[in-house]
Amino acid sequence: EGEVICLDIDWSSQRAISSGEDCTFRLWDLARCRLLQDLLVHSTIEAFQVSWKRQRALSGGLDGTVRIWDLESSECIQALCRHQDAVVQVDVNWESCRAMTCALDLLILLWDLDSGCTIRSFACDRPHSCIIVDWSPSRFRFLSWGDEEIISLWDLAAEDQYSTGVASAHRLCRHISAVNQIDVEWESSLAVSGGEDGLVVCWNLKTRLALKHLFEPA
Repeated sequence: EGEVICLDIDWSSQRAISSGEDCTFRLWDLARCRLLQDLLVHSTIEAFQVSWKRQRALSGGLDGTVRIWDLESSECIQALCRHQDAVVQVDVNWESCRAMTCALDLLILLWDLDSGCTIRSFACDRPHSCIIVDWSPSRFRFLSWGDEEIISLWDLAAEDQYSTGVASAHRLCRHISAVNQIDVEWESSLAVSGGEDGLVVCWNLKTRLALKHLFEPA
């Protein structure tokens, strides 16, 4: 019962995973229109990312817990506890066994999923609810944003992701109200953002400048 919050589908196997505000985390057979498994959760799952190939999922919950799931056994393999408030976004690189999580405690955390330990934490001055990560080996970059008009660009040398020092973000400022969506092409260092102000803005992430507006309201 209640609202479905997240959904992920594997069309090749005709399966889907959904999470709801009723603390459900369910695996579905789309071909037969039936429930395959109920995964036992202790909190509403606000975000998750699935590797259908590996039969793994990473979830972030309202209780601040990040969990790794085995989809074949329907069991939680590991619970990662570091956040102090709801985890609202996750981004996983399954190849390198690393993940980033974003929570309302003003922290963005980089995890080593093999050890279950955090590699580095990034402190925000306001809650961020969205992240997009560049997982390339040469640099470590990601964008984060929340319910305001500012986009934060975190740009570090590859080796600096393991540093314990304080990292600061570059602010990308052109919107005049909340940013709703961003798409990135990391190889060319280009991004496009769209906001509640009706603006669609192209960004050069190398210069950290807005290139042009694709649309600007009158």
